[in-house]
Amino acid sequence: MYTNRDFKIAAAGICPGPDLEWFALDRDGNVGGFTNAGFAAVPTNVFDSYELFCQTRNVIESLPLRGDAVWVTEKPPCFDTWDDWAKRGLFGFDWNHYAGQPDPSLPYVAMSRPTDPITVSDLPDDVAAYLKRVAFPNLSFDDTSDILVMR
Repeated sequence: MYTNRDFKIAAAGICPGPDLEWFALDRDGNVGGFTNAGFAAVPTNVFDSYELFCQTRNVIESLPLRGDAVWVTEKPPCFDTWDDWAKRGLFGFDWNHYAGQPDPSLPYVAMSRPTDPITVSDLPDDVAAYLKRVAFPNLSFDDTSDILVMR
């Protein structure tokens, strides 16, 4: 679990920081999960509320399994996070840290897609409102292979 200190380090953009897992919506209200490897940029709205950040993670972790993971890329040695997210209905993205030296200007890459996606309407109202502030209104996670995030 992320501590408030971890959250503040990530919010300040200190690299390397904690490998932050954060969530966002696409234009269709689909939910995506992102891992930043401690280096990649994270949208500033993720840091609006530590309490809602934690609550969102808890809600995601408690979602029932509803489908399977379709792998967009070769499974890395540690793949549980993206596999679990996809089985719970989320699109999974990882920061492209396999490209050599950490370079925060690299995009997040699609790792897994759900066979049965959830949308923002499947989430509690407060979590839905929080995620609506962290949205990619011009993207569809289903059609996107990478996402460049700027702070």
